[in-house]
Amino acid sequence: GGLGTADVYRRLTVPATPVSGDGMRAAGGAGDPAAVARHLFNRLEGPAFALWPDLARVADDLRGCGPLGVRLTGSGAALF
Repeated sequence: GGLGTADVYRRLTVPATPVSGDGMRAAGGAGDPAAVARHLFNRLEGPAFALWPDLARVADDLRGCGPLGVRLTGSGAALF
């Protein structure tokens, strides 16, 4: 399997209002890694996971191991 960057971006929709970075700044300033993890996001995850459902399942399996967070790198296909 794999993901084509162009394929992922074709499925991307960008909201009119950007996500605020205030929560992330506050979490970082407080030195709270769990809060930092809660504020991480990747708008490309939805399109990537729709194109490659197995990757979404791997992300769910990783979340089940109890990390602070699991995110897609860029347009995929690596997770961290």
